[in-house]
Amino acid sequence: MTRVTADGLPGAGRREEVMRVTGDGLPGALSSDELCAAAWLAGRAPLPAFASGWASEEHGVAAAVAVRGLLARGLAEPGPRLASAVRGALDPLLHPDTMVEVRRDEGPAGRRRHVFGESGDRRLLAAESVPSIWELAPIEEPIGAAALAVAEPLVPRTDSARTGERLVASARLLARVDALLAQGAGLGDEGTGGALTTVLSEARVLVTVRTTGPAAHTAAAITWLDAGSAGLWLITPEERGDADDVADLAYALTATGGETIRDALAGLLGSSVPKEEPCPTS
Repeated sequence: MTRVTADGLPGAGRREEVMRVTGDGLPGALSSDELCAAAWLAGRAPLPAFASGWASEEHGVAAAVAVRGLLARGLAEPGPRLASAVRGALDPLLHPDTMVEVRRDEGPAGRRRHVFGESGDRRLLAAESVPSIWELAPIEEPIGAAALAVAEPLVPRTDSARTGERLVASARLLARVDALLAQGAGLGDEGTGGALTTVLSEARVLVTVRTTGPAAHTAAAITWLDAGSAGLWLITPEERGDADDVADLAYALTATGGETIRDALAGLLGSSVPKEEPCPTS
C-alpha cells in the first residue's frame, strides 16, 4: 500500500490520502530521460509531462545514456527494445487513453508533480519525488478520484475577502510567476501595476490540474493562485484580440472562494471527455 499526500510525495505530509496499489514488477522509479527513452523504445512519442528540458543538441547524448541505464537495469533488451513486461506495466504512461497531471509550484518547497495515466484497465501514478525523478506505482482507483485526492487538499480552506474582483495578466507574466515559484523565489515588483502587483508579489502556490484525452491536443484545465493575504484567484483564459496571436494571450484572475475551486475540480476530474481549453503554463 502506498500513501500519496498533498505535499506531492508518497509516504509523507500533513494530509494523507491512501491509494491502494498492487505489485507487478513495475520499476520503483525512473528518471524523465528514462521514461522518454522507454517511450521511444516502445515506438511512442514521450509525454510532454516528462520532457527533461535538454537543449536540442544534447538530446542524443541524454537519450543514449538513458537507454544504457534501462539496459543495465534489465528493463530493456538488446536491439534495443523495451522488455515486454516493462512495456506492459508502463503502458498507461507510454500510451494513455486518459491522463491527469497535478502540478504545484510553491516557494521555497519548489515544484511537485503527479501524473496519472490510464490505458485500458491499467492505471499508473508517477510522482516526482525530486526534480526529474519519478516514483511509480499502479493504482486501483479511477484516476479522476486519485487525482482529486492529491489536488483537493491544495485548495486553501479560507475564502478570499476580495471575491468577485477581476484582474488581467499576460501569459508571459504568469509564466514568470510559475518559473520563480518553481525556483523558490518571489516575484518582487515585476507586476504591471496596482492590485495585480500586490497579488503576484504575494504569490505562494500556483496549482494546475490538467486532463488530456485520447487526442493529445484536447485538454481541460483548472489553475488557481494562492496569494495568501492577497486572496485566492482562479485563472482562466481571457478572450481578447486575435485568438491565434500567441503574443496577445492573456488570462483573467478572479478572486474566488475555495468551495468554488473544489466544485470545479470535482467537475473536471469527474468528466471522462475533456474539452479544449488553453492552459496558462506548460
